[in-house]
Amino acid sequence: MEQIDQIEGEQSSHLLIDLSSVTFIDSSALAAIVKSMRICRSYGGDLYLSSPTPPVRRIFELTSLDKAINIYTSKSEAIASFNK
Repeated sequence: MEQIDQIEGEQSSHLLIDLSSVTFIDSSALAAIVKSMRICRSYGGDLYLSSPTPPVRRIFELTSLDKAINIYTSKSEAIASFNK
């Protein structure tokens, strides 16, 4: 999450987070992801999540964040969606 905090000073419009090795996600991580999404959108871009493991995907579904955040099954699929 330290890397996510560093983007606040950046003016990057797109951020891709690969969740393929994440097996657990808590409320502080969700808060950091939502904060990052807001920062990206304030610069005209967006946040993209790729390859969430089933337990992590379930957390996004339970919190309804899967409706607010772009979640893709692979990094290549997420990158391909950047300019759509």
